[in-house]
Amino acid sequence: MTSYTNAVADYNARVAQGMGLQEKRRVLEKIMSDFANKNVDLSTVERELRSLKVDETKAKRDFDLSMSFYRRLVQQGASMDERRSMLERIIQKYKGSGVEITSAEDEIKQLK
Repeated sequence: MTSYTNAVADYNARVAQGMGLQEKRRVLEKIMSDFANKNVDLSTVERELRSLKVDETKAKRDFDLSMSFYRRLVQQGASMDERRSMLERIIQKYKGSGVEITSAEDEIKQLK
């Protein structure tokens, strides 16, 4: 039981340090698999995973909105520097979030 408590405490400490969504999912799923069938109440971890799913859905929606805004700027004639700058900010914001960002990465490669 103490190893479960330690695993959850370690997870919480890493979250406080700013761990990204993708890493959160990986750690929570590892805790689930490590302590499944071990007579441990995993409801806290299950609740955290459900909450994480909501956060991931929101991040995906926000990324899609950012890319839509980027495309509008392109249509309005944004310069290469403006486009590159915006894509770099989008990539930086969503890298490690678990959101699929290849569309932004592919776009920035075309600009270079």
